[in-house]
Amino acid sequence: MNPQAVVDHLAEQIRHLSVELAIVKAERDELRNAATTPEPAQGNQ
Repeated sequence: MNPQAVVDHLAEQIRHLSVELAIVKAERDELRNAATTPEPAQGNQ
């Protein structure tokens, strides 16, 4: 692999990881909000 191909490959991996991280953070925030909400949200029963 030439150096530019390595850089391109790593950049692509970083883009994918950034998306994964955003999803994980959103899920974490949802769980945190659910845990701190005193009443269950409508439709969850």
